[in-house]
Amino acid sequence: MRSMIWDYASEIDEYTGIGFAHGDLNAQIIMINEDFHLTGVIEWVWMYMAPLPAIIHHPWFIADIPGWNNEGVAEGEEFSEDHLYLEDQIILKEVAKSLPPTVSTLLRDSGRRMVFMRIVKMHCQQTDDNSRAAMLQLDTFLCLYPELEDEEGVLETKRLLTKKSGAGE
Repeated sequence: MRSMIWDYASEIDEYTGIGFAHGDLNAQIIMINEDFHLTGVIEWVWMYMAPLPAIIHHPWFIADIPGWNNEGVAEGEEFSEDHLYLEDQIILKEVAKSLPPTVSTLLRDSGRRMVFMRIVKMHCQQTDDNSRAAMLQLDTFLCLYPELEDEEGVLETKRLLTKKSGAGE
């Protein structure tokens, strides 16, 4: 498993930005303007901030992640044409607005990252050593983004990692 990390991580090291994500993102819980800028969130329960590579992926209803089935989707049904259409539309918007191809590039490789994250969740145990290592990674991240230190999500993550690692007892 560890030998796979370098291959996945090295490709996304250049993307240091962070963004908002939502665990149940759908059109009923957000508001956008005519330029597709987020203007409001109706449901904040599942909202969090994360690095761009962790949040940019195809919408769940066309995600094609092994073992993930949405209601009404037949076993083995694929959405590769939908993926390409979405990616092409985002590329057109990036070009029209003279933006770097950050979103389209991350979206194009999102399936591979999502499968890797599922493998990690299934096979990586939550041991004290892993929790301490995760806390070190969080500390490194906060050195880059100190303004996020007091965000509720960061504080909750620290509480969970401290509790799991036995640190602070």
